[in-house]
Amino acid sequence: MRGPDHPRAMNITLALAGTLLLQSQSNEAANLQELVLQGCLGTLGPEHPRTLKVMDALGEGRGQQGRLQESIDLHQKAIDGMRTHLPETDPAIFHALERLGITLWYCFRFEEAIEHHEKAVSGLKDLLGDNDLKTLIAMESLARTYRDRGTELLANNEELGYHLLEKAERNMVFVLEQRTRQLGDKQPYTGLAQLHHGTIKGAHGELEEGESLLGSLIPMAVDHLGGDHLGVMAGKNELALILTKQEQFIEAEDILLDISRPDNYRKSSTATGAHPDRCDALWSLLDCYQKQKSIDDGLRTRDELEAVVLGIRRGKKTVRTSDKFWQKIQDKRAQLQAIRNERLIEYSESD
Repeated sequence: MRGPDHPRAMNITLALAGTLLLQSQSNEAANLQELVLQGCLGTLGPEHPRTLKVMDALGEGRGQQGRLQESIDLHQKAIDGMRTHLPETDPAIFHALERLGITLWYCFRFEEAIEHHEKAVSGLKDLLGDNDLKTLIAMESLARTYRDRGTELLANNEELGYHLLEKAERNMVFVLEQRTRQLGDKQPYTGLAQLHHGTIKGAHGELEEGESLLGSLIPMAVDHLGGDHLGVMAGKNELALILTKQEQFIEAEDILLDISRPDNYRKSSTATGAHPDRCDALWSLLDCYQKQKSIDDGLRTRDELEAVVLGIRRGKKTVRTSDKFWQKIQDKRAQLQAIRNERLIEYSESD
């Protein structure tokens, strides 16, 4: 009789975990991945190729749970082991580099994420070819990171910011064309590429086109995946960002209040809903309030965001995974209070 440590049982368990991750049921998925990893450690040892691949898979699960430092540690340990114990022709190390890049992207460590994504894309192109569906996944992750680093740079280095946005556009157009050709225009992965293309359009200032793309795709995504799917809520967040830039504040605020509710994230995080994607939604809501000069709402949202980040950090105020974002939250308090002070001065002078 085959037990849970039998290779076939492990394969079935990992396949189920992968399906659960796609459904944004990250907690249950990571529990299954942890079970398989413990089985591999007990029967195969820590340096076996299968153990290393399962370790990398659990790193992805922990990342989707918002347990970012654990995710980074698991990915890095798996990569270090793969470099020694896997043949150069095994693409697993490049998949692991891409997944580590995603966790670093969650931590706003965009430059490090780009470095890992570029290595992953280059390696997968050499092993599998430019058009392979797994290569396209890595290219999509790289395009998303180019987009966010480019957006970040626009304030201080506009030339480099737009250069990265153009690289994001080229990568994403290629991914979209290949998925449309290989999978068809109605397949979910093609829809995901269309959504990311819309977000790049919005970041590049093509707001009407970005709004049109996202506005048409999100209802279909809700029908297929549900309104509380992490990917669907991320798409709604991107749409709200575009609406905020267009000063459609009421519409943006309605979306952001909905997707920032903690109960949306309890399948993927702690019982309190402490998850990086919820942080993104609250950050976007904070930006929406700041642009409206709704200072009280902004400060309240900032405090709520700080509490969520502390929940992800397990109460620690200094954790390298999110120090950059933590500082942005602290800076935001000063910005909002400065706006309030300016208003008080204006009111006093008008009297």
